[in-house]
Amino acid sequence: MDIACQIESYKNSAFDKKEKNWPDFSLKIESGSDKPYSFFCGWCHGGPGIGLSRLKAYEVYGFNRFIEQSEAAIENMKKHTSCKSTGYSRIFK
Repeated sequence: MDIACQIESYKNSAFDKKEKNWPDFSLKIESGSDKPYSFFCGWCHGGPGIGLSRLKAYEVYGFNRFIEQSEAAIENMKKHTSCKSTGYSRIFK
């Protein structure tokens, strides 16, 4: 397995189905949270950037799981107004 597939496998192990997003482990959480991480919807962290990377991975590898992961990213973006306008235009371009 090449390094790109190993990275994808690691990132998917952290995917949260309830949030429909990938966690940002770099953000600090307020004390008392039941999760050791939070979620962010931006090109640098979270669904939008991961969604774009999965579309490119689909072009390169052709695995359907990359399309499914991009769809999860789109569902996540629908919840976040700041990502909607730019997010959809970039992914569907």
